[in-house]
Amino acid sequence: MRDVLGDVRAWLAAGDRVALATVVSTWGSAPRPAGSRMAISASGKIAGSVSGGCLEGEVFEQAQSVLKGAPPQLFHYGVSDDLAWTVGLSCGGEVDILVEPLTDVHRELMAAIEAEKPVVLETATGEQAGARSLRSGNAPEMHKLLERETPERRDGLFLEPFPRPPELLIFGGSHVAIPLTQLASVVGYRVTIVDARSKFADPERFPGAHKVIHAWPDEVLAGMPMDASTYVVILTHDPKFDDPTIRAALAGQPRYIGAIGSRKTHRDRDHAQRARARARPHRAGPGGPDRRGNGAGHPERDGRRAARQDRRAHEVRRMTPVALDGRRLSAEAIDGSVLAETILAPDDHHRVLLPKGRILHPEDLTLIERARPRELHVVRLDPGED
Repeated sequence: MRDVLGDVRAWLAAGDRVALATVVSTWGSAPRPAGSRMAISASGKIAGSVSGGCLEGEVFEQAQSVLKGAPPQLFHYGVSDDLAWTVGLSCGGEVDILVEPLTDVHRELMAAIEAEKPVVLETATGEQAGARSLRSGNAPEMHKLLERETPERRDGLFLEPFPRPPELLIFGGSHVAIPLTQLASVVGYRVTIVDARSKFADPERFPGAHKVIHAWPDEVLAGMPMDASTYVVILTHDPKFDDPTIRAALAGQPRYIGAIGSRKTHRDRDHAQRARARARPHRAGPGGPDRRGNGAGHPERDGRRAARQDRRAHEVRRMTPVALDGRRLSAEAIDGSVLAETILAPDDHHRVLLPKGRILHPEDLTLIERARPRELHVVRLDPGED
């Protein structure tokens, strides 16, 4: 709905009537995922899409029928249908598309999106098809759906989550923050820069940022709501800023926390946070967007690395244990996993520490095999399209 909201607002302001087409189910290689939406006006305007272009003409005609008084209807398109071949659906997939007029429920949804209020749209897909109500994100079941950010169709209902827009909070207006802000803005994050140092909290340094705040980071976080749409990156690289900011971030519920620093710095932070959080064993420690190398880094490279880890955190959908085949490890099992237990591995000159929470890479395979650990506990992350 976000993709077409601006166009729909303009059409309604001009007195035009609007119909909505929504993908509610997909099978196989469908061109657009569930939740994709197309808006059609009575005057013939179109916004959004429900396929790669093969179904839009047919859906447009159905929408015009609905705007002329036909009831909302669920349409199924697949390769076995003569109509599907006629309109060009030859990708091998199947889709269910609901076409309905824009109703008061949709107007409430648009207001909630504009107010950045997380909600779930409940739509019936049976005989009486169409949008039914908005459900609050405070309910436990809806809260989980908002965290997953993936629509679900079950029991004759299509439940579509609309969380707040993804927000990236960057603490520390350093040189690394400049390319990170640019990259995050391009991929859709709303970026806020926070720094207690006036020279670094300069809006001219961050033209792409939504806000630049000159204040102590922990004080800003204390009054800021955080949820699964919030991502925190700490680039101050100074313990007097880093430690209070990490503690304040852990007190909220952000989806991701990353703090720049060397492996030793991250290990020290991790130990300190673990000591404070023993009473809360389920609270995860901070991650680190720049833990792979020591010493000075390149600002744009470090910014890209932080953006990639931010996106990986956003795309995580499940965590499952990685089974090791006896003492044999494979690069496939290691790549993208997260070390869940600390091990020591010798190299030619000293012992190398792989701290808990570190994302593993194929080059770590040799190091781990040489360490000959009795046990290695890792967690597999599903990286989505990353």
